[in-house]
Amino acid sequence: MTAVPPSTFGIPALRTEDPRFLRGEGRYLENIRIEGSLRAVFVRSIFPHAELSAVEGLDEARSMPGVVAVYTADDLDLPAQPPSGNVEAPGGELDQPFDREALARDRLRFVGEPFAVVIAETSGQAQDAAELIGASAHPLDAVTDAERAAEDDAPLLFPDIGTNVAHRFEHDWEQDVLAGAEVVVEGRFLNQRLAPVPMEADGIAVVPDEDGYTVWVSTQVPFDVRNDVAELLGVDRRQVHAIAPDVGGGFGSKVPVYPEYLAVAKAAKLLGRPVRWFETRSESMVGLWHGRAQVQHVQIGARRDGTVAPSAGGRW
Repeated sequence: MTAVPPSTFGIPALRTEDPRFLRGEGRYLENIRIEGSLRAVFVRSIFPHAELSAVEGLDEARSMPGVVAVYTADDLDLPAQPPSGNVEAPGGELDQPFDREALARDRLRFVGEPFAVVIAETSGQAQDAAELIGASAHPLDAVTDAERAAEDDAPLLFPDIGTNVAHRFEHDWEQDVLAGAEVVVEGRFLNQRLAPVPMEADGIAVVPDEDGYTVWVSTQVPFDVRNDVAELLGVDRRQVHAIAPDVGGGFGSKVPVYPEYLAVAKAAKLLGRPVRWFETRSESMVGLWHGRAQVQHVQIGARRDGTVAPSAGGRW
């Protein structure tokens, strides 16, 4: 007779990683010492939606102490980044709908979107220079409500596409699943928008070396980062060594390959020096992927005896 293994419920699980964390021996991105590394600070939009006509203050920023470079979209010439998930243009007219520039070029689409980056010897020097840079922009109507954004007359983030709806699907049943219900209850449920707020904010360090690039990144998907950085820099994937040290929380927000990663990687290639970026908490609140923001409209049918599901034959 084969013994039935005991349930794991109620049995303490020994975590092998806990002792070093309790001793303060965790190794996070900002703990990694990289000799000669430069610091990147991004200049971000204060507009929820606007046409970007010019970036001002670039020459002043470039003349600041410790500043090595200041880049805009035209300087880095990065390819637009496709969105994640099931995203498609209506009718499939466009091959790459909703692509987003790593640094905004003509349009600002949310508060926190980067449109320039300052590279300096220290974070303080980069921040001082970044504060001299501003966007010459014409504000446009903005929409933050998901249902309003799907309406035909809503302000469009990508006017060429003609809609804000990135994906739709339908599922139907052969029979009316509510047929025979004695009671039908309808409800609208709002799952609010939220910021993930991991303990460790987002960041990356890209180090050029003789064999290619070493990339330290606070991510849940180091192989995706490796692949995208290799493609961007025009090297074989085997020449990019992506390392995710201890990651202080992600909750799904550290799954995408962020545009900032690509900008830092291109800067490291152009300058031939290590470049690292670590976002502030304020940047994390507006720039790290948000979650939820869902609205569900639900109907449920039942009989008065509490039965809610039809039988296999469709009868109540």
